[in-house]
Amino acid sequence: MRAAPAVPETSGAARCWVWRAFALGDSCLFHLRDDRLVTSFPITDSHDFGITPQLLGSRNRDAGLIADRVSTATGELYAGDELLLATDALAAWLLSHPEIDSGGAGKQLGNLADLDRELFAEWVQSERDKSRMRNDDVALIRMRVKTEG
Repeated sequence: MRAAPAVPETSGAARCWVWRAFALGDSCLFHLRDDRLVTSFPITDSHDFGITPQLLGSRNRDAGLIADRVSTATGELYAGDELLLATDALAAWLLSHPEIDSGGAGKQLGNLADLDRELFAEWVQSERDKSRMRNDDVALIRMRVKTEG
């Protein structure tokens, strides 16, 4: 997953930026606004995670294969929005929560991003111990859109 830099644009009275993402594999980008999920990319349903994601070899030169396997998406960002990049185990956990559209899981994930490394690791282990998260690598990157006042 690679997220391109946001590009400032003007849309009506509110200033917005555009994000562009390219994905290969099963890490996910989550766009949150007011603690609610705007979009997830490239996977939108926890049942779509598997053990054989679309991948490429590091020396692949087959442009057709690359084009077949890479997904792209764009979206608008406004002040206060967040982009979260999560590896598959954490992304599957988030998408498996039915309250995601009402802000429950989105808000919780945002709060998790505020934890220090040790507390985050403890939470991940707790979810694994309860069989609510796969025992796989877990990484989370959080980006917030802020404006200077």
